[in-house]
Amino acid sequence: MSKNTKIDYSEIEPLVRGVVFEVIKNNSAYKHIVDDLIQQGFAKAIEVIDKYDSSRGASIQTYIKKCVKNEIINMLREETQIMKAIKVIDEVNIVDSSFLKYDLKLLEKHISNFIDANPGLFSEEDKEIIQLRIMGYKYDEIAKKIGKTKKYVDNSIQRIKKIIAKEFKL
Repeated sequence: MSKNTKIDYSEIEPLVRGVVFEVIKNNSAYKHIVDDLIQQGFAKAIEVIDKYDSSRGASIQTYIKKCVKNEIINMLREETQIMKAIKVIDEVNIVDSSFLKYDLKLLEKHISNFIDANPGLFSEEDKEIIQLRIMGYKYDEIAKKIGKTKKYVDNSIQRIKKIIAKEFKL
């Protein structure tokens, strides 16, 4: 308990939960991190109890809610940046990018040249997968065509992307 106020720690959890659900109530994109938000909010609440100054006019509950809300909003900003980065990574793949046709053809040519110039770097199956992907086939279509699972194709493409990204410094 803080020396400036009387609050039972059992009162903090409902305050924190209330703030978290209030902040994310209209955005289902953050439902997957509710537990993290509550945990961080609880940690923030405990941290700020000792900083509470009753002479400022706000109740300890109001002070905790405000501090936790600010902490949650900051976490959501960070999460939004992460989600945007993931979306960009997903969008900037070899075929599904928003390159102009010329840029896409140029990139395809560079990738093909890179693959040809490094014969030991990719298996024949990897080469087939990347060529099918460049041609516009989706993961499940590639999997069916080569007789493998969609997960296998995804893992292969992720591995290929890492190698290509490293080479082209993407």
